[in-house]
Amino acid sequence: MMLPKLVPLTLLVAAAVTHASPNDPALPNTQLYKVTARNCMPVDLKTWKHGTLDVLSRSDVTESVKWVELCNDKKYPVFGVAAKLDPNSTHNDKEFRRLYAELRKANGGWPLAVVLVNDGWINTIDKAGNVETETFSD
Repeated sequence: MMLPKLVPLTLLVAAAVTHASPNDPALPNTQLYKVTARNCMPVDLKTWKHGTLDVLSRSDVTESVKWVELCNDKKYPVFGVAAKLDPNSTHNDKEFRRLYAELRKANGGWPLAVVLVNDGWINTIDKAGNVETETFSD
C-alpha cells in the first residue's frame, strides 16, 4: 500500500505549516474534523497510558507526541506528532506504512488519525489499514 503523493503546489503549502495544535484554526475545516472525528476531548499525556503511545515513542518516524485527542465516544484517537522523517519523500513510505500498521494493531484494529504537525498532513487509518492523506494550512 503506497501513501498517496501530493501535487507540488500542495507541498509548498504544507511546508509553510508549523507546529499545529488541536486548536489550530485550519484543523476544523479538514475532512477529519468535519466528517470523521466528533466530540473530541484532549488527553493528559502525563497520565494517559496506551499501547499507541509506546509505538510512537519507540518509532524511528516520530520525534515526539505533541497532543492526543479522543473522539467519537473516546474510541477514535487523533495524535498530533512531530515527524523525524519527511512525509513528502517516497523514500520514507515504508517507514510511515510500518508505523501506521503498528499503531492500528496497538489500537486493537480500530481506526485512528495522525496529524503530522510540522508538515501539515493528516493521515487517517481505517479498520482495514487503508491510509487516506489530506493537508491543512493556516
